[in-house]
Amino acid sequence: MPEKEKTDNTVINLTAFKRRAGNNAKYIRGHIDSFQRVYPHQLELVRHAARRRDAEGLRAAARDIRSTVSTFAAELAMRAAADLEEKGSREDLSGIEEYYGAVEYEVERLCDALMTIDMGGGR
Repeated sequence: MPEKEKTDNTVINLTAFKRRAGNNAKYIRGHIDSFQRVYPHQLELVRHAARRRDAEGLRAAARDIRSTVSTFAAELAMRAAADLEEKGSREDLSGIEEYYGAVEYEVERLCDALMTIDMGGGR
């Protein structure tokens, strides 16, 4: 079982995220705040593209989510977004609701995990 550090390391690799942010509490908080502002819109873009059966829109929106969650070394969310991006790239919209559901689930888990991050010990 992965070591726990106030948050679930299966959702976010906290050590890697903090290292990427220079272990600087201000940068860490800035990344979290930015994510919390943009992720609802990003999920809505994916949802909208899926409803319209827009493969290119789906690919682009999933790529944006993958890029956003990669900041946090959130492997499961990155993988779910990459799978959705690949479906859009191949213009394969079969089962798209399931793929979108996986992205939404992992992104929401990431959001919950980010709320538990202890900012102590940073700059």
